[in-house]
Amino acid sequence: MTPARADRPARPLPLIPVLALAAGLAHAAPAAPAPGARTLFANAAAALAATRFEEAATLYDQAAAAAATVEGRVGALTGAGFALFKLRRYEEAADRLVRATATDPNQKKAWNTLGVLRLRQYETGLSGTAALDSALAALTRTAALDPAYQPENSAVAKAYAEQEALWAAAAATRAGQPPRTPAATGTYADFRRAANAAEREGDLAFARLNAARAEALAPTKKARAAAANTLGLLALRARDPQGAAEALRRATGLDPGSKFAWNNLGVALMRWWGANGGGRELVEQATEAFRRVRVLDAGYKPENAAWGEEALAELTAMSATTFSAALSTTVPR
Repeated sequence: MTPARADRPARPLPLIPVLALAAGLAHAAPAAPAPGARTLFANAAAALAATRFEEAATLYDQAAAAAATVEGRVGALTGAGFALFKLRRYEEAADRLVRATATDPNQKKAWNTLGVLRLRQYETGLSGTAALDSALAALTRTAALDPAYQPENSAVAKAYAEQEALWAAAAATRAGQPPRTPAATGTYADFRRAANAAEREGDLAFARLNAARAEALAPTKKARAAAANTLGLLALRARDPQGAAEALRRATGLDPGSKFAWNNLGVALMRWWGANGGGRELVEQATEAFRRVRVLDAGYKPENAAWGEEALAELTAMSATTFSAALSTTVPR
């Protein structure tokens, strides 16, 4: 599934050019007043463009506090939320975005970014269906303000909500019954069928137990890989990206020619990274998995390859700016 898209902040006020600002500061008297909202916003925007997200978040917060207009305050709060989202500091980001939408309920970019943030928390297993409900509400508000504005985000949320509703209805029919366990005996095919049936019923735990039995009984490497791929998909649907990655690594090891397993592994690793389960190494591994997909079938889900490459490029830029900042504080000029 294509990842939802968050927004960079709008530019609500005329901004002082960064170079002109720097030149002016060089000649300022020591007792110069604290920078105003426009200057802070300009510096925050420059930091954001340079992927210095920590700095951007701090400056946007300062700009929000200094803003004299609703427009300026909302733009700065949205910027802070976006920067914190990039840092995977989700609750801090949500705080800024909720404040932005409360200040001006007609800001589609703030609503959209809040919706995408809540979707990430849901997809990665950081939060339950309450996060999905919040995402759907925020993205519905975005669509009401502008139906043509990134409608794919609302479509993703609606698809998840419909699936959760089906699973909830199926679970209601099983209410009061003890948890199901796989049959004592059976073949690989029997357990594959049982896993598929349980998935349709929304009993993901039972489905995973059956898929694990199928993997253990698989008569060939390809069959074992197929069962491991199913286990990975079930873990993704259960919002367990780490468990999904473990199963999908087995699947790709057993069948390196499966574009489906490589694609699913990339998605699992990206979601694991999104859940703060690790650092750059997870994005590097995901990008490599998506590259393997492109070798096997260049036309299969290219949007996932773009997702991984964009995230890796951003992390590389962040590392470069951090390194440059460290040099500037330790090397004499």
